[in-house]
Amino acid sequence: MAIALFHPAHPGRLLTVLRPPWDPHLPGIWGLPATGIAPGETPEEALHRCLRIKLGLPARRWALLGEGWQEEGGPHRMLLYGGEAERDVCSLPPAHPGDPITLYVAWRWATPEALEEGARRGSLCCRLFLAWSAGRHGDSLGLDTP
Repeated sequence: MAIALFHPAHPGRLLTVLRPPWDPHLPGIWGLPATGIAPGETPEEALHRCLRIKLGLPARRWALLGEGWQEEGGPHRMLLYGGEAERDVCSLPPAHPGDPITLYVAWRWATPEALEEGARRGSLCCRLFLAWSAGRHGDSLGLDTP
């Protein structure tokens, strides 16, 4: 699952995170925060876990923005959720090679164009967000989305 976070202080922008250079799948790309859903966990629980552990950032007002499938690296389903960040500052834990989960090395508020390289390099979450953004699916979150 991936998370597109918006904040009223940054209209037209979303929170992007930089994957570490040692990431085995998409090293060094700017993308969206993402996590898997653990057995017995609801999507909402996974969202809150990802935000708490990876970003130190609470959020609210969730909406499912899209979903997709990817065969590369084994078939998996990706859900893309959108939400409003309660603060506009993240607190990233230190990332180290060998971490059992993907932690990020930087974050920034960016326009959707920042996800284009990730989409070209195969990031399903980047492709899903860009497709949603291009479709101008309305402001279902009540936010200043692109």
